[in-house]
Amino acid sequence: MEQARFGKWGVRTLVALLPVVLGGCCAPWSVVFIPDDNLELAVREALNQPFGCISEGDLASLVELQAQGRDIQSLEGLEHCTRLTVLNLRSNLIQSISPLTNLPNLVRVDLSGNQIRNIEAIAGWENLDELQLAGSLMEIFNWSPLVANVNAARGLGAGDTLVLPVETTFGTDDTPLANFAEALQALNAANVNWIAADFVETAK
Repeated sequence: MEQARFGKWGVRTLVALLPVVLGGCCAPWSVVFIPDDNLELAVREALNQPFGCISEGDLASLVELQAQGRDIQSLEGLEHCTRLTVLNLRSNLIQSISPLTNLPNLVRVDLSGNQIRNIEAIAGWENLDELQLAGSLMEIFNWSPLVANVNAARGLGAGDTLVLPVETTFGTDDTPLANFAEALQALNAANVNWIAADFVETAK
């Protein structure tokens, strides 16, 4: 049986044509791979793009992503969503939000019901009006990124909303834990509407 043979230029041509063959029209160098299948599905639904490649331009056009209760574990790929303003990731399996670090246009973010430990990314969310972090599995003990956000010129401020996890903010006698004391002082000084509440699962 005769086997298919490709010269070096044939292989390169084949690779270059793959996005077209798969139904996309983006340049190979602009294709974004989203490792988490559940996140990719949510992104495709938001883009109304069930097939074909997803490009950096596609993700940059996204302004809202609703991805509640999708069993999402990794947020890799969302770093390209530079115009994103509304992000709902409630009730997933997320531990790291580092891909969201350079998304300064975020206005409303719901991360409740996840397993997040590090919130360094929120320090740069300059336009934030609402942030939800409730959840008994949250392990946030370093609140300095929240302090940085509140103290920024356009971070959480007067009248904005913040929902906190109870377990890592207040003790059983309702006094603030030592690691949260500075953040609490900053929130009160900025007149942020905050509440520490148990996470309540909502319908998907």
